[in-house]
Amino acid sequence: MPTDQTNRSEDYETAACPMCGGRDGAPLFAKGPSRIARCRACRLAYASVRPTESAMARIYDNTYFQDRTSVSEEFIEGRRTLHDVMIETLLKRLGQPAPGDRLLDVGCGVGKLLLRARELGWAVEGIEPSAYASAYARDALRLDVRTGIFRAGEFPEAAFRAVVLLDVIEHFYDPLAMLREIHKLLRPGGCCLLTTPNVSGVSRWLFGARNYALDATLEGVGHVTFFSESTLAAMLRATGFSRTRSWTGEVYLKNFTDLLRRGRPAADLHRKARVALRPRWWTVAAYHLANRLLALTHLGDQITLIASR
Repeated sequence: MPTDQTNRSEDYETAACPMCGGRDGAPLFAKGPSRIARCRACRLAYASVRPTESAMARIYDNTYFQDRTSVSEEFIEGRRTLHDVMIETLLKRLGQPAPGDRLLDVGCGVGKLLLRARELGWAVEGIEPSAYASAYARDALRLDVRTGIFRAGEFPEAAFRAVVLLDVIEHFYDPLAMLREIHKLLRPGGCCLLTTPNVSGVSRWLFGARNYALDATLEGVGHVTFFSESTLAAMLRATGFSRTRSWTGEVYLKNFTDLLRRGRPAADLHRKARVALRPRWWTVAAYHLANRLLALTHLGDQITLIASR
């Protein structure tokens, strides 16, 4: 976990808008040493005061992955959750793969999506910065997963029919460069499927700066760019993608369990809530109904976008 050293002033820097380079941001939130602003020119929300990349790299170790999510623990222990329902729904959006179709998962964690995609007929590869998570994917699941940060030249161009980024783009300091590189990796007709927190979602309005997803501090989730449907689609189009489809869904349960914990460890309460909402016929039906309503109102906490090359 972070130490007292993570709040040193030299660990933070001021930043321009990562989409247009503007520095005239309207303040939205202050959280610890960080500041979140909305660019007056292109409307993208971003961390105008954020940790330096070298400081942020310190939190992407084994404890980051293990402490900040129970998804890996549930998956390793064989417990099915609504997160599995989400993954299956997303993979259906990609359609049935033809023989030899390749799928790359950037920030693949322990390989949950890759395992299901392989079962559906995809040839799968992944990259994951956590040594703990990537080793599990390789050793336990026999998946082709590299340990490291996604960088230009890491994979061959025009090699994939699909590239997936689940809650990844908000961590990148230069999302434009990352999306241009992903565009190169896709063959003609391929697509990029990504999810990211919705800065205009229901938790923004209910919790404001307490929304755990709106955090650019070293003690938080390491997010430095915050998208709406319109700014995310604009960035994809600016990087060469010809067509985008987006919708919103999900409500971040963690915001509610953090609010209700009343002195109990937040992780324990969150885990109990996820167990209570494990997939049954009625929880799955309620999940899909809620997501349809959130898509209609554009208030879902998570944006899902598919962009075609």
